[in-house]
Amino acid sequence: MSKSYQQQLLSLLREWFPAISLSQWQITALAGLGGGTFRLQTNGIDWVARYYGTEKTALFVRAKKESSILKQLLNTQLAPNIIKRHGAWFFFPVARG
Repeated sequence: MSKSYQQQLLSLLREWFPAISLSQWQITALAGLGGGTFRLQTNGIDWVARYYGTEKTALFVRAKKESSILKQLLNTQLAPNIIKRHGAWFFFPVARG
């Protein structure tokens, strides 16, 4: 995980989950277009965090477009529900199956 991604992600985890120390989180980089996608696991939480920084826009990946598509698919069970969105980050549950 690059330093800039790591610092932003760890800062958000500290803010949202102050009772959970950072050492309790298992953060795994996931393969994908341009990086910036991570699996976050701890105490019953199993999320995917996806970063949409300027590096992604260079690859024509747009957070606003993906968010719109996910909202359209919200009740179809074809896509995950976004749990949180903060700046250039999206968080959603790990898809099973």
